[in-house]
Amino acid sequence: MTDPTKRPAARLPLKPLDGHGHSGALILARLGSRPVALLADEDSRVVRVIEPDTHQELSHVTLSGKPSQLVIAGDGRAYVALRDASRVVALEVTAEPRVTLQQAGEITTASEPVSLAVTPAGDTLLVASAWGKTLALFRLADLSTRATIWLPREPRGVVVSADGRFAYVSHAVGPSVSRVALDGAVASPGGRLERSEVTLSGRDYTLGKAANDAPAQPEDTTAEGASGSPATRPGSAEHLRVAAQGFAIARLGEQTVVPLVLVHPNRALASQLGAHRDYPAHQPALAMIDSNSGEAWLRVQHRGWAASRPRGHFAGGARRNNCFLPRAVAVDSMRGTLLVACLGSDEVLAYDASPHALAQSWRGRWRVPAGPLGLAVDAAGGTALVWSQFDRSLSTIEL
Repeated sequence: MTDPTKRPAARLPLKPLDGHGHSGALILARLGSRPVALLADEDSRVVRVIEPDTHQELSHVTLSGKPSQLVIAGDGRAYVALRDASRVVALEVTAEPRVTLQQAGEITTASEPVSLAVTPAGDTLLVASAWGKTLALFRLADLSTRATIWLPREPRGVVVSADGRFAYVSHAVGPSVSRVALDGAVASPGGRLERSEVTLSGRDYTLGKAANDAPAQPEDTTAEGASGSPATRPGSAEHLRVAAQGFAIARLGEQTVVPLVLVHPNRALASQLGAHRDYPAHQPALAMIDSNSGEAWLRVQHRGWAASRPRGHFAGGARRNNCFLPRAVAVDSMRGTLLVACLGSDEVLAYDASPHALAQSWRGRWRVPAGPLGLAVDAAGGTALVWSQFDRSLSTIEL
């Protein structure tokens, strides 16, 4: 029998620490005046509330599916995607007599929801589903569906621009990042979503001797790609550039950031002088997309250029120990840096947010335990938390 004199425990609203409104396997928040970390522990099917400084667990809730990523919305709740259950679960925290995390509702989604985002107003939840190939918008006041749009294969990450007009969706495979105009759907339920593509794949070229042994023309280096159509120049050879590994995405001010890998099939390793390190088959890259215009800039080891233009001489290089499996990205808004968590090499890399080549903008490198899949930055505190799923370890990095 319920005690009628016993009041229900008071709910404490969660507030995101970074305010960017995109999800991760590890996120930082405030619970009242107290900083906390929320961790999606996929292997244990648990979401944990953790004290960031001591890594002590404060509470946890066991779920009916594998949690992929979490986000905090304007209603003070955390929302977690259950990738194998095709659901998003709402979680809330109470603090009497102690911090307790509990379920408060759920949403049915398309198959394999993997990433979440919240509009700047905090009242609309975006869900990207990988196997379902959709982006869906849900009204948080009643958890109803506002709109859904089909996407190209393997959507993996989603963010919303600072003005709330566009969503950007990264893809594990494929040539582009999807750009979805949200104006109509956010303004009225059932409104239409419009999708376009920000193309990151393309054709680059090298210069050598033409088929008739005529000398090659020198490259115009006044501006990347400014010398016209390289494919029409004597002695030029085209090489396909394919974007891949777009698992992570983040927003830094008016820019959308996607760490990825550029793959160069066929003759990628060939040059006039044979195989050379400046002609790699695959190159780690950062795509910097203007959230308003949708224009993209690509940064590799020794070169930065507009993604819409071909890259001269196929230059750029790549280190053997570079990040070929990027899985999480976070921004340090106070220092203007981007942190990328890398599988395989088990490290976190830091770059500045400039358009310069990665070698010119490198700011730090930290080895972490195996399987870094979660990354969150406390810019004010000057630290980053890293969740290494393979070693089941939480690490703190001093920035």
